[in-house]
Amino acid sequence: MKKKVLISQRVPAFFRRPFFESLAKEVDLVVTSGESLENDSIKTFDSLSRGEFLKTKISYYLGGQFWFDKNWKKNIENHRPDIVVITPTPRMLSNYCVVKYCKKHSIRVVGWGMGEMPGMGRFQAFIHLLLAQTLVKKLDGMICYSTAARDYYVTTGISKEKCVIAYNSVDTCESKRLFDKLVRDKELTNRINTIYDLGADTTKLLFVGRLTKSKCVDALICSLEKIESKVELIIVGDGVYFDTLKKLASNITTNVTFTGHKTGEELAELFVASDLFVLPSLGGLAIQQAMSYGLPVIASIGDGTEQDLIDEGINGFVFREKDWFHLKECLNIALMDKEQLKVMGRNSLLKVTQDVNINNMVCSFTNALTKND
Repeated sequence: MKKKVLISQRVPAFFRRPFFESLAKEVDLVVTSGESLENDSIKTFDSLSRGEFLKTKISYYLGGQFWFDKNWKKNIENHRPDIVVITPTPRMLSNYCVVKYCKKHSIRVVGWGMGEMPGMGRFQAFIHLLLAQTLVKKLDGMICYSTAARDYYVTTGISKEKCVIAYNSVDTCESKRLFDKLVRDKELTNRINTIYDLGADTTKLLFVGRLTKSKCVDALICSLEKIESKVELIIVGDGVYFDTLKKLASNITTNVTFTGHKTGEELAELFVASDLFVLPSLGGLAIQQAMSYGLPVIASIGDGTEQDLIDEGINGFVFREKDWFHLKECLNIALMDKEQLKVMGRNSLLKVTQDVNINNMVCSFTNALTKND
């Protein structure tokens, strides 16, 4: 008999939908989630083809710094799950109520998280750690995005034996379908070059993501000025920083192309037609998505996911956070040999095929739910 699992989320992020629908094949799944804040800049979903999706009432306090799910008890009592999965942050104040209730009623409570929030100052990180310790050590298990996440949660008081790593994954089954189709299209590169006015003899760098200040795309654009190889940068995405970045790009000699927001096969075409994916800030899922299309990756040190996904010099490079000189060094090294760049891309695809894919994510997640039963 399938375990009944209730996963509580603050926001129903669209990129999670394929995972939830895959997980629902293995467990009797209910996902609860509230409305996103205006400044979240997150694409959301409102239904699942498998499993049940339920809107819940989340209240925000202190300008969105803390949250409380007002329907937490109702959701648990109505669905009577065997296991409740929460995002293990002390900022979701109702988490403490959930843990206390579940302990009283012999319901397992498992955390699912990224570990330490990147970008915090030393003092803020220390306070967050102290608060996290009041919650995490009470959990029955922890599902971690990465090795770094697992190591962080161990410092909060949960044992390493209770932690399972389930690498975040896009819908790699869909990526494979599109990739297999597009690599057979001999005219794809010429077609993309024509549509976006790209050169035939340049190395194509690709960025995909929201165009906000925190993504550091401005630093990526500026880094291109001293690149020794002939390159072009394709920027896929929209956001409040769009016009600022276009103006910045107009002042450098390297060609920078803005495509706007792309999804589905249109986005897949840009992955397949590019040579190297560059991520100047956070975004472990973006790294994995690029790898699923056979691209080598240069990424910043972020939440730790990049350390698990990128093997230095094998399928890409990791540069020090906001060290733009180091980014230029990594770009120049990667671009020295186009044939080696292709080898690194094949290594990325192999890593996704063998290790970091949606099937393995579901398997690891399911194992974590039944661990220590």
